[in-house]
Amino acid sequence: MLRVILDDIDKKLLRAIQAGPGQGAYAIAATLSGTRSDDTGRRRLDMLASHGYVRLDRSSVRGRVACYLTEAGERMLEAGLWGVA
Repeated sequence: MLRVILDDIDKKLLRAIQAGPGQGAYAIAATLSGTRSDDTGRRRLDMLASHGYVRLDRSSVRGRVACYLTEAGERMLEAGLWGVA
């Protein structure tokens, strides 16, 4: 089984999505301003999506990627299961 290690950056992104589901990916990535670049945040969102913690909806509005937490992402936030896959 693949073990996924989530850190403070991932937690911050998940919490931002939880606070405003449906926000654009770059708006979520901008929550890291001052600590990381938007590109880093965007790559992290893609990584979280590939592991099933977030859903990136590219189909609703052309040119916009909306972010939503999945059940797995909500469980990670609720339980604080960082470093466990």
